[in-house]
Formats: sequence, structure tokens, C-alpha cells
Amino acid sequence: MMNPKVSFIVPCYNLAHLLPDCIESILAQSYGDFEVLIMDDCSPDGTPEVAQSFRDSRVQHRRNRTNLGNIQNYNKGIGLARGEHIWLISADDRLRRPYILDRYVALMDRHPEVGYAFCPAVAIDESGRETKFLNFSSLGEQDKVLRGHEFLKRLLRSDVVVAASGMARKECYDRLGYFPLDLPYSGDWYLWSLFAMHYDVAYFAEPMVNYRQHTLSMTSSLVNRDINICIANEITTLQRLEKKADAAGHTSLANLCHAELVARRIREGDQAHWRRDFSHALEHYRLALTLNPWMLGTWAKYLLLRTGRVGVYLRESRFGIRRLAHAIGSRHDPRHGAASRQVP
Repeated sequence: MMNPKVSFIVPCYNLAHLLPDCIESILAQSYGDFEVLIMDDCSPDGTPEVAQSFRDSRVQHRRNRTNLGNIQNYNKGIGLARGEHIWLISADDRLRRPYILDRYVALMDRHPEVGYAFCPAVAIDESGRETKFLNFSSLGEQDKVLRGHEFLKRLLRSDVVVAASGMARKECYDRLGYFPLDLPYSGDWYLWSLFAMHYDVAYFAEPMVNYRQHTLSMTSSLVNRDINICIANEITTLQRLEKKADAAGHTSLANLCHAELVARRIREGDQAHWRRDFSHALEHYRLALTLNPWMLGTWAKYLLLRTGRVGVYLRESRFGIRRLAHAIGSRHDPRHGAASRQVP
């Protein structure tokens, strides 16, 4: 039996009521050389019955004996996949055009240097009604093949790839690794970035997937449980990417990762401050300053917060930060205004 061109991996846990919408959107594709692996993570609902209701030999139901959790379930599916390309799409999302797979495969065949392709997404609610275009996922109105390192510079600022829209070569996973178990929130961002470090990336301007926004989604559950877990995942992602870039000899990319890590620490410190989460704000500022000790504004924020209520009041007054930054700056050699990452 020949291997299929594409393996769709459909992780499913307590989403039996949405599974048909996803699978039917895959079976409706005009390009038919694919397999569908429904990765049933020991779901307590009717997932087995729904999965076995599809009378198509390309659809396979794989039920775990015990619940593995989202990330291990993803990785198990990737390991089982026989296709040249892997498309991981959650059971609550769907393809919104019947020709999307045809377009993706044709482009990947024409461009062996491309590691993965993606497109913008349109959000849907629990009922399946389209609600809004996800602007963050758009990179313009023209299809394009992006140089991997250039696209990575954009990815480092924020993830623009909706997971349901991405189809990657299996060799990307085999060569560079599967989903990290310690990054449940940002694992896909990490992989898109790591793949772009080694491959070019294709972008389709037409929004051809639906992303379902609802309370049962993995992202919603993580954000609602503890926002600081999500923040820690993103920080770890940037740290790991910096190390990967260094190891691969990409010094300029490692410097960009380092600069974004500093900027992210400061942003998270600011956001924690305005949430009145002062302990986390202090920690983010402190760690930003260990990465770059020559940032006067950050020193001002840190020292003001260390003084307690008076510092918070001064910080939130119009000129508090500016005055303290000026006072600190008078004690520093101005030649050290912007220390960069030290490269051995």
C-alpha cells in the first residue's frame, strides 16, 4: 500500500459534536491523496461512535488507552503519519474551501525549499457561524514565498500562523523535532519559528480555514487557568530559539531573539504592573535588566516599584518615569546607552 501524500491529524477530546464538521471539510477536498487520523485522546464523550461513522477508508480512528494530554496526542499522531506532508487540525476547526489542499500540495511540489504553508483564518462561533476575519493572520493580499529568516523576524514579534491553516513537510518534524511537552501554550509558535530558521515559508492570501473560538478550546482553558503560564511559555520559546539560532551559527538571528526577549520581558512587566500584579512586574523588569543593564527607563520602572505605594503613585503620575530615568542617567556613562547581546 502506497503512502498518502498528506496526513491530516485531527486531535479530539470532548469534541464529538464538532468532529463531523471538521472531517467532512477534509473529505470534501478536490485533492484526494490523503489519510485522516482521528486522534481520540480517550475522550469520555461519543467520539468513538462519531469517528467510526465515516464510511471512507481514508479515515482512521486511533483511540488512546489513557488520556495523554494535548501535546503528547499531537506527537503520537505525527509519529503515526505516513504522508509526505502533515496537516494538524483540531476537531473544532475546519477547512472552508474544497480546493485548499490542491493549492497547498501544488505549491509545495513546485518549491522544495518551502517547509510549510499557511493562510489567514476566519473565526467561527460554537454554532459554526462565521464571525470575523482574523486580521493578525494576514500578511497582505498577495500569495508569496517568504525567505525563512525574513519571516522568522516577523514571527519573533508575535505568532501570525493559525495552527489550523498550517501544512508542513514531515521532514521538518523528523529533522527538527516534535511539539515540546513543556510548551503547551506556545509549542506551535516555537515550531513555526524553528522551521522558518531552516526552510522558506509559503503564504496564501485567501482565508481558507475556520478557527473556532469557544470556551472548550485548549488556548482558552490555558489563558483562563493562569495567564502567567502562557507568558512563561512565550519567554521560554524565545530563550530556546536564541539557543537554536546560536547552535546553527545564525548569529544575527540569535541577536534578534535576544532583543525580542528583552522587549517581551519589559512588555510583560508593564502589563503585570497595570494588572496590579506587582510581584510579577518586578520579576520581569529584573530579568530584563540582567539581559541588558543599560536601559534607563526600565531601571526607573523597577526602582519605583521597589519603593512600594509611593513608587506606584509616581509611576502613574505624568512625569514619574521621566524624572527618575533622568536622575539615574546622570550616574551612568552615556556611552553605554544600549548594550547589545554579547556573542562569544
